[in-house]
Amino acid sequence: MKIGLISPHGVECFQEGNIFNEFIGSRQDLADFTDDELEVMPNLALLTLAGYIDSQQYQLEYIEESFVFEPGKEPEYFSHQYDLVMISAFTYQAPRAYAVGDYFRSKGVPVIMGGNHVTALPEEALEHADFVVTGEGEDVFPVFFEDFLNGRTKRIYESSRSVDLGTIPPPKFELLPHRERYNKIPLQATRGCPHNCEFCSITAVYGHKFRMKPVERVIAEIEIAKSFFVKPHISFVDENMLVNRNYAKELLRKMIPLGVSWECYCDVSVAEDEELLDLMRESGCYEIQVGLETVNPESLREVSPWKYKRITSYPEYIAKIQSHGVGVMGLFMIGMDNDDNTIFRRLWDFINANNIFESDLAIMTPLPGSDLYLRLKREGRITSEKWNRYTWYHINYKPALMSEDELKKGMLWLHHKIHSPGWMELKESEKNPRPRDKNPCTPVRS
Repeated sequence: MKIGLISPHGVECFQEGNIFNEFIGSRQDLADFTDDELEVMPNLALLTLAGYIDSQQYQLEYIEESFVFEPGKEPEYFSHQYDLVMISAFTYQAPRAYAVGDYFRSKGVPVIMGGNHVTALPEEALEHADFVVTGEGEDVFPVFFEDFLNGRTKRIYESSRSVDLGTIPPPKFELLPHRERYNKIPLQATRGCPHNCEFCSITAVYGHKFRMKPVERVIAEIEIAKSFFVKPHISFVDENMLVNRNYAKELLRKMIPLGVSWECYCDVSVAEDEELLDLMRESGCYEIQVGLETVNPESLREVSPWKYKRITSYPEYIAKIQSHGVGVMGLFMIGMDNDDNTIFRRLWDFINANNIFESDLAIMTPLPGSDLYLRLKREGRITSEKWNRYTWYHINYKPALMSEDELKKGMLWLHHKIHSPGWMELKESEKNPRPRDKNPCTPVRS
């Protein structure tokens, strides 16, 4: 039996209406902007679920569509003879995932889909797949696979409990082709986030209960990654990795001898723990991705009450974290209901004044599965459900206090400011707390 594990390409996510793409196209000095500047990671969900399949008994083939996709051309792997196709997709990948599913089903190949988007809209996904998994795949995939082998499958496999992270198999990095093209290696140490941000769709899959993978298991997975990549840069994909301070400190102490660089998502409260910050630096933390969201207190009050209580401490927290040699990537969301066209200048002034290492600017996006999606849908303010436009760089709703054109022009202005030559030079010199290897994920040569 041959099984195809397909990570679908986003296809149109960098095409029409994408503000970041329009910005890049407007800048001659960024004409050589390439994939090297973008995050390129394999699909952790597929590699993990592959761990439940005996690769001695079944042939597994992982396809990174971004590496093989050419617009208007049928990919070569469409000619491969599979007995089962597994697809995992985010919302912006859903149209391509559906096209791939439709193709293989037309050839009589059964297709199973999962991921955040499928969890939010399983009935939609079932129009393009024979089976869907909702929630945490590790909970129900082994049940599905046994049912599949015995010819007694159901249409929907719904996770009904929180997975014990200690029972999850390590990702099968050995399946990856073109390893030299990845610049980050995904791992996961925890699941769940205690906060309840309106725009978040991940808690619909993992919930709010914070769970931790045993430290020794995380260390073992890092060692596995090191066996396939020279000095891998680990990107922990946890929603809020450092919530449990005792667990985080134990893990980081054991990571110190491993000699890897790493990053993670976490909340700004890590600044309150000096010992934790020291351990982050010593264990190789390059930067942390922190959802600061906005500098508009009224917006933050509505979408994240926990963060609203800390917004006045943002400058102090950012300075504290970066003084320990760990960069802060501030994640900002623009176009909230209390944002008018003054938000762009206010945000730029904040970024500039606080010397933030990196800033990621997103347009507020009502992802299916989030409370924001439900609210804007109820209010009749969603203007597009073309899922390939749900990239954080497209406008898919009616802003409350500005026009769509004002939001677009303001975002373009802000991108020009944070990518100005002077600001970029500062980022590469005094702002950079810890230079990262330019090619951190070079494959191990066998």
